[in-house]
Amino acid sequence: MEEIVCNVCESDNYVVLHEGRDRLHGLGGSFRLVQCQQCGLIYLNPRPTGEEMGQYYPPDYEPYAQDVGQAKGFLSSLDYRYGVTKRCRIVTKRKEPGRVLDVGCGVGHFLNGMKRRGWQTFGIEVSEGAAAYARERFGLEVGVGELEEAEFPPAYFDAVTLWHVLEHLRDPLATLKEINRLLQDDGLLVFAIPNWESVDARLFDEFWVGLDMPRHLYVFPRPALEELLVEAGFKIVETECFFGSHGAFVLSLRFFLEEKMPQRDIRQFLLWPFYTKLARLIASPYFYLVDKLGKGPIITMTCIKLKAEN
Repeated sequence: MEEIVCNVCESDNYVVLHEGRDRLHGLGGSFRLVQCQQCGLIYLNPRPTGEEMGQYYPPDYEPYAQDVGQAKGFLSSLDYRYGVTKRCRIVTKRKEPGRVLDVGCGVGHFLNGMKRRGWQTFGIEVSEGAAAYARERFGLEVGVGELEEAEFPPAYFDAVTLWHVLEHLRDPLATLKEINRLLQDDGLLVFAIPNWESVDARLFDEFWVGLDMPRHLYVFPRPALEELLVEAGFKIVETECFFGSHGAFVLSLRFFLEEKMPQRDIRQFLLWPFYTKLARLIASPYFYLVDKLGKGPIITMTCIKLKAEN
């Protein structure tokens, strides 16, 4: 474990918000989530070292699953593909086909969607298995490692995306500055992160899936996020909640029940209705409203690169 300072303002003045554990995979360890008293950034401190972190991304970690969106039947596959389409649309509604880089591209579903829309696609991924699948299954150009190691030329990309990646990075500011270098002057930065201002974050508190200790090294309240982006040379032009609300809600509810209700049979009985298509249909007006108000559990930010001052 290592102690760190705030990634935005470099302050070491913080308060402890939560003491927690790995609720998603049940791997060992106790973790502490703190909030910077100067800028408001929330981060894991202390946190696992880079060498220790790999054990918290097991083979069944969902973003690395090769059959994601397929194994649960036709309707689930259709819903997953629609989610990929919505992500692609965030970029394509603002940009004509060009070069796109997906940081943390996983097994490549988003990049494959962009490729089908006429874009020249590039990916970078830390998981060798996920990167190999993306190359072999979709014929994508995907490198293994960290973005800063890839050595892409400056102003090479029209758009750079990070879907559920920014919160995992060890140094978000350094990565965002590198993305700024890689983007053309009118380039887009698009990323999705857990929404600290969401209804779910307030409702579930320490059980909110957006915390996902220890994989999520950061949570970004809006003021701290804006400060981080300005420091990296970006301006937010659009925010939207448009996917993942039902699944995130159910997972947070599962974490809550696992803590408060040790009887497994009762937990499963209470959770089962939430996994049905009927429950999702009934709840859809609520999630639609929450998303439209910008209070969904996942928020997507579209940013433009700020022109350097002469």
